[in-house]
Amino acid sequence: MVIHMQQNVLFKDDKKNNKQVDLGSGLTLEFVGGQGKQAETLILFRQGVMVKKVDQSDRTARRLFVVEAIELGAGRTDLARALGISRQTIHNWLETKEYFGTEGLTQGYSVGQSKSRRKQREIHQEKLSCGNKAKLVAAIRAKDREASEDRQPHLDFTFAKEGVVSITAEEQV
Repeated sequence: MVIHMQQNVLFKDDKKNNKQVDLGSGLTLEFVGGQGKQAETLILFRQGVMVKKVDQSDRTARRLFVVEAIELGAGRTDLARALGISRQTIHNWLETKEYFGTEGLTQGYSVGQSKSRRKQREIHQEKLSCGNKAKLVAAIRAKDREASEDRQPHLDFTFAKEGVVSITAEEQV
């Protein structure tokens, strides 16, 4: 006598659609606002749990996103096909990270020019911001604060009427 048992699915994956791509190792890539290169946002899921979200217009963040997805176990071919980029591009980004770390990905270093981090810094010197970073950040924050104050309407919350005298706490006793 043979007993056949059917295994029930604990959690159904109802979100399967054309905006999600399986990348292997339990990773899924979801496109928001389009498909492939036209998508505005990419979301990486591992076993249905969001791991990372990136805006595609930020090229540096996109490079870091791709490298992190590969490091988590995503298939290079699947990821390249889903994003509309070549496997060679992914390989170049991985090699850049291997030699120069995340600094290389953010500054646009190329292994073809030199494998020396010092040499890459010399080549890309004009792109690097110089000066005291704290002062630069403080200036940016001050500018943003002024801009937000200009957008905010001034509301007067005083309740004093003409002819009404204010009494301090000491005078009330």
